[in-house]
Amino acid sequence: MDINQDPSPQQPPTREDQRTGQQHRNQTQSNGEKQSLTPEQRQEDGYDLVVYSTTIRLMRYVKPKPKNGFQTYEGKRYIFKLSTDEQTMELHAKDGRGLIFERKDGKVKANLSDEDRKMIHDVDAEISRRIAQLQRDREQREKQRRRGRGRSR
Repeated sequence: MDINQDPSPQQPPTREDQRTGQQHRNQTQSNGEKQSLTPEQRQEDGYDLVVYSTTIRLMRYVKPKPKNGFQTYEGKRYIFKLSTDEQTMELHAKDGRGLIFERKDGKVKANLSDEDRKMIHDVDAEISRRIAQLQRDREQREKQRRRGRGRSR
């Protein structure tokens, strides 16, 4: 994984939210009408989903051994932690900011910079690339094995 990037200067936190997507969808106004999500809330929910799903994909790809109910992957800039039941997730920055993303009990706390979001996108793309390469390699071995069996008959 190319998540082992060199640290950049520490960036100040850009936001800190505590929310759940369902909580946003169920907001009601004082007159009892349901309030729809703002574009910013939809975008943040999307970022949260990408972080969470990328972490699950990363853990399934690198297959770290669980310890104390968590799988942990540590790179140069980030530490990814995912509970074995995939319900709790933490992302820690190693540049002094500490916990920058947490999903626990359906609630999300996020303090991601644009650089963090780009890193998550890059990790997701790298995982996809590596999985595709493994699949091509497997298909190539299968073709060679079939050719080998055909000649020995």
